Amino acid sequence: MIGPYSGHKFLLSGIISRDGVDVVSGEERNTPDSVGVFNITRNDLLSAAWHYTPNQNLLNKFIISWYKNNGTTDFDSQFLDPSLNRDAFENAIPDTLSPYLLNFSFGGDFSYIKYSVDDKLTYFAGDHIFEAGIGADFMETIINFTFDLDPQLEAIFASNPQFRSALEDLKDIKYYNRYRAYIQDNFKLTEQLTLQPSLRFDYYNILNKAYLAPRISLSYAIGNLTTLRAVWGLYYQSAGYEKLRDQNILYDLSDRYTHNLTAERSIHYVLGIERWLSTEWSLKLEGYYKDFDNLYIPTLLQGSRFFTEAVPGKDPRFVSGWTLPYAIQGDSLTQIPVNGSFGEAYGIEILLAKKNIIRGSDLSGWISYSLAFADRYENGDEYPFRFDQRHTVNVVLNYTLNSWLELGVRWQYGSGFPLSEPRGIKPRIILEDQDLDGIPETPVIATRKSNSGGEETVIYDIDFGDQKLNSRKPEYHRLDVRLNALADWWDLDWVIYLDVINVYNHSNVIAYDYYVTEELTLGRESTTMLPIIPTLGFSIKF
Repeated sequence: MIGPYSGHKFLLSGIISRDGVDVVSGEERNTPDSVGVFNITRNDLLSAAWHYTPNQNLLNKFIISWYKNNGTTDFDSQFLDPSLNRDAFENAIPDTLSPYLLNFSFGGDFSYIKYSVDDKLTYFAGDHIFEAGIGADFMETIINFTFDLDPQLEAIFASNPQFRSALEDLKDIKYYNRYRAYIQDNFKLTEQLTLQPSLRFDYYNILNKAYLAPRISLSYAIGNLTTLRAVWGLYYQSAGYEKLRDQNILYDLSDRYTHNLTAERSIHYVLGIERWLSTEWSLKLEGYYKDFDNLYIPTLLQGSRFFTEAVPGKDPRFVSGWTLPYAIQGDSLTQIPVNGSFGEAYGIEILLAKKNIIRGSDLSGWISYSLAFADRYENGDEYPFRFDQRHTVNVVLNYTLNSWLELGVRWQYGSGFPLSEPRGIKPRIILEDQDLDGIPETPVIATRKSNSGGEETVIYDIDFGDQKLNSRKPEYHRLDVRLNALADWWDLDWVIYLDVINVYNHSNVIAYDYYVTEELTLGRESTTMLPIIPTLGFSIKF
């Protein structure tokens, strides 16, 4: 930072970050999988800002920045068929594993470069706080991904409704810009009523479309202790390769597809009330409703999927126990984006907060509870958003035990997130090239030999059916505790801390691994989060 002097202040900042991975599975591993990963990711940021305050009523901020995120990835693997029970293959002899391993590899390069320029003005005029701004982003994206999947792995992905992206080679170079401007005013209509109207303009040249987003908020003071607040606003978001990692979906954003798109839209409605219960305690209640429209999803193409039925009286372990696969109408994912979904989110939030305002007050923190619903509608079906969590509780407390010792406690609770619960198992069906033209065209039931002299048996997949996100994970809860001891040694400020994560060692489930048992039933194994983790450390400020 340079300044301030004569109303001017200059700020410079930069970040250089490098991450690299170069890993090959060892020969003495005790798991059947083998992985080779080479990845280099670079993140660079440079920004400069000029703050100018010619008088106490005017502030102007001019900001320019450059950001680059690029990298190279090469991933090659052989891993155990996910329909099998992994525990049964630990410490197995490597030479016996080949019938049970699937190949998956991908590689590519990516580069996201963004230049940004913004100017933001704030002007104080009596009871008015006037704000305005204008800015632009200039982006260059280069993306080149190639995939090589085992045909049996493709069959697994096709049968899993949780898999939302088509893994096809994708190569594109794109230059696109975003332009924005906004204006807003905060002022009092009466002694009790404060109004803040605003208007935002966005132009996305990747869509070749412009949007106006009006927004308004108001607050009404009911006496000295209670305030009523209301907010309404319109929000837009465009497509862009920089969002690929957030959504975990590969889209082809060529002009022939993006110019047919519109920006995703959300309309927000918020109504809340806040009351001071004392000089340090406050209580806030807020309700909200969000209406989502024009959400992006991959285009579905009508095609065929394959089905087989058990033959009565025959052993389902062998191909003879099943009918020849036949085609039925089905859909397949593509990388073409379309505005094909909409949704809604609504709920209430309650917050009780305690602040240290009075001298001698040792306790601060907050307790919150939220009841939330979030559903989306896609291709004629209704199901929850992946982030839909019905109940959430947070308790954060900080207590000063004495002049040199502080205690912090955080407890979190959340009801389960949605997951897709399978309904059973089914034979895996793959395509074979039986006419020897180099293109697989004939559906067959996949088989493998369990040993060198054994008969080929049917390979089974997990059967999720057509329903997705039809169940819930178990509830999540965790207690974290931190104890800080403060010291002043050698004229330096020391903090010695004991941090304990998940104090009561609760096993919180992240996901389930499903597999086919030897009895041809559906098995399930939990994958859990961190166990209890104590950490002892210190920090020094100088």
